[in-house]
Amino acid sequence: MRGYIDQVSADRTRVAGWVAAADPIDPPRVLALLRGTPVGTVAFGPERVDVRTATGLGNVRFVVSLDEPLDPLALLSGRFRVVSAGADQVELGLSAGGRADERAFLLDEVRAVGVTVPCPPDTPLPDEPTSLPQLDPPATPDELSFLPFAAGMTSPDGSAVLGHDGHLFLVGGSNALAAQYAEPASDAARESTARAVAGWNDLVRARERRARSAGCRFAQVVVPEKATVLRSLLDREEAAPTRLLRHLEAALGGVESFMSARTVFDGWAGPEAPYSRLDSHCSPSGSLALARAMLDRLGLEDAVGDVPMSRRSLYVGDLSERFFGRGLSDVRLEPSSAVLARAEAELVLVETVNPGPGRHIGTKHVWRNPSSLYGERVVVFGNSFFGAGRTTPAKLSWWFARLFREFHFIWSPEVDDDYMASVSPDVVIAQTVERFLPTVPAR
Repeated sequence: MRGYIDQVSADRTRVAGWVAAADPIDPPRVLALLRGTPVGTVAFGPERVDVRTATGLGNVRFVVSLDEPLDPLALLSGRFRVVSAGADQVELGLSAGGRADERAFLLDEVRAVGVTVPCPPDTPLPDEPTSLPQLDPPATPDELSFLPFAAGMTSPDGSAVLGHDGHLFLVGGSNALAAQYAEPASDAARESTARAVAGWNDLVRARERRARSAGCRFAQVVVPEKATVLRSLLDREEAAPTRLLRHLEAALGGVESFMSARTVFDGWAGPEAPYSRLDSHCSPSGSLALARAMLDRLGLEDAVGDVPMSRRSLYVGDLSERFFGRGLSDVRLEPSSAVLARAEAELVLVETVNPGPGRHIGTKHVWRNPSSLYGERVVVFGNSFFGAGRTTPAKLSWWFARLFREFHFIWSPEVDDDYMASVSPDVVIAQTVERFLPTVPAR
């Protein structure tokens, strides 16, 4: 039995995921167990198109309804499990994305009350290495030291792999990224790919028409995966990009508003790699390159000029915890520029909306900047590649807040026409990332 748990409701009384099913009318029976005792009720829903597109598997969505809110420690430790109803009790694991969300939720809860929450001795984390000592993080880059590991080492949950030159790569998780590089193995998978391409084709053209009718310039940006851009550091037989991005580039290559950012990194010659070593996201140099490419696509001349990446700083990579159960620090280069210093002199964050612990969609940040390099008002509907961007130039929001007179970032896969109308922006950007392409947003 194959499947994952990948969602927990805001009130933590519903746990959802998917399970492979040859016949959605007769899905496999599953049980929810807490400390080995059946709990809650399980209901099945329709097939998840994103799973079918990514894996080629027939599947059904399941939802476990609980009488009491679920403690994140119960899910992370394995005290709460979803298993097959047979004697073998095959477990549906927690996806990498779900695990990251649960850890973030737990950390937020701990910070909120200001206490430490011990893990009871009878609830070990069986798939988490425990050999790393709990040392304080380094205070400066000079305090770091390195140990060699063999390229190809895989994280305990199978979602990430160590490539060459110390780079960690996302390859699995709820989006089944590695499978997206392979050609469809069945007619159903081929049809699913064709539907997704057609859906994106229609969506991008519709978004462009709506933006133009509102008097806005529009760009649909697809950020490539680290596993696509740095493919030479990852020992994989399948060629890059993913099959969906390849088909989309062919279908939308003539559409002015469509921008596959994969070409931004062709022949890369930056001061460091365009993606951070321990992270699935761009380095500051990579984010600057993306920002410049978007300026060019929008018809804006480059006013940024030369930006030396000369300041060494520490960051904690989002992939390292998947290997060692704790975040590890690394060094990356950040910008040092008199132009940028002037551009942030009057920068003010004027509005913030936080959807709650462990949640991202619905996040909103609005900056105003009389000292910006450009006079446009810009709205971006995007994801973690823009992110909060308040402190790190590895996020595109950091750059956009300094580039534009007014910048709105909304963490959403969809374009909100009502919000667009209320703000009257000069520019609207819809940004996604390659691994999310199997799921076509509604608007």
